[in-house]
Order: sequence, then structure tokens, then C-alpha cells
Amino acid sequence: MTCVHQCLSKANLHQDALGLILQLLRVVLTWNYFMFEDKYCLQIRGTAMGSYVAPPYAICYMAVLEQEVVYTDPIYERHCLRWRRCIDDVFCIWTGLQDTLDTFFNNLNSAWPGLQFTITRSRHNVSFLDMMVDKDNAGTLRTDLYTKPTGRNSLLHFSSQHPPTTKKLIPKSQFKRVNRIVSDATQRQHHFKQMHLKFSEQGYSSASAAPQGPGRCSNVIFLLGRVKLRLEAKKDNCIQQSASVISLQNAKVFQAICSIAWKTD
Repeated sequence: MTCVHQCLSKANLHQDALGLILQLLRVVLTWNYFMFEDKYCLQIRGTAMGSYVAPPYAICYMAVLEQEVVYTDPIYERHCLRWRRCIDDVFCIWTGLQDTLDTFFNNLNSAWPGLQFTITRSRHNVSFLDMMVDKDNAGTLRTDLYTKPTGRNSLLHFSSQHPPTTKKLIPKSQFKRVNRIVSDATQRQHHFKQMHLKFSEQGYSSASAAPQGPGRCSNVIFLLGRVKLRLEAKKDNCIQQSASVISLQNAKVFQAICSIAWKTD
């Protein structure tokens, strides 16, 4: 609650509005009842998984942690070249030696009670969210799609009763995702084909054949082919625009590329 109050205080909210938000948040965080083995339980720490308030709550919590613990650490200032966070997952490029990273990691774990970090480190590649980052022998960073070993085809089936606009935009967003993340042209074509296959398995049609199931949307059928062609036409421009981002001149000095995630007890 203190972290949320600290973040919201910077938003110039009226005191009555700020008080109401904090009061409602306290209700959400303290009334997390659930059933386990036919018994009603009350969660007494943290926020419930799946709650709408969980992401912004975690963002506020991590933002305050960064300001008070991470950015003020002299080891961070000396050795952290990049620190990028998405809610509670962090991608970090570390230029120091292994012992300096271990010291920084231990400082994070001892900063606040109830908050523990896990770390995945490598000199060559590391996964971050749905992306795999690799460093080649020339010191260039390349990105590719990453899927967990337990991953499966969870795309929305075309027979779903979701609005047609939803089923129209899902293929578009997924092909854009491939084009945005995959830096290698050959791998990009491979992922385009794999994504096309996944949509086919879920009842979407890539040609004139009607999709299986009660739902039918000609826009989606056309979109599967159109988006692929559009992305292929723009891929060269995209590579040129992103080259300055994925290729770093001083990449050879990197001693570790690490991905950090946190969890509460």
C-alpha cells in the first residue's frame, strides 16, 4: 500500500480520490477468499492471481523498489549497461564479473522482506518473456521467438463465439509479433509458416476453404494471407530500422546477460 500511495502521489490526484483508490485497493488485497480442498481460505499476503489489480499493483511495487534499491546501488551504476522491466520481469545486460553480479543479486534478495528474485544468467543466450536473446561470436545481439517447453497451441479457435473483430485481429497481431521479435530473415520465414500452421489447426482458413465450426468470417480468411505478404514486403525496412537496437558496438565486453524475475513468498 505504501508503494502504491507513493506512485499515485505523483499523479496530482485530489486527496479524496487518492483516499478512495487506496481504500478500494485495501479491500481487494485483504478480502481474497478462495476455496481449497473444500475449505474456505483467506490470502493474507500479496494479491490474487488473475486479479485486474495485480499488474498495476506489481508495477508500483517494482517501481519503488527500483528507485530505492536498484538505482542507488553503486554496483548497479558501475556494471549494469541495460535494465529493462516488463511488470515484474527484468532483462539486464551486465558488464562486470560473476562475483559482482552475485553481490548485486544478493542485495536485491535482502532488500525487502517477502520479496525474492530468481535469476537466469548466460554469456551467450537468455530468454525474456516470449523472446530469446542470443549473442554471436561477433558480439551482436539477435532475437528470436521463445516458447516454454510446456507451451502448446493456445490460439483462440475459430469456432469460438468471440466477436468477429477479435478473430480478425488475432492473426494480424501474431504475425506482427513474429515480424517485431525475430531479427533473422530466414528464421522469420520459418516462424511465419509455423504461425500459419497453428492458425490452420485452430480452424482458420488460409485460402478459400471455409473454417470449421459455426463461426465464419471472410475478413479473417483474407487477413491470414494479406498480413503475411505485407510483413514480407516490409521486412527489409524493419531490419534496417532495428539494426541499431539489436547490434551494440561494445557487446564484446559483456560478461553476462541475465534475466531476473521476482516472486513473493
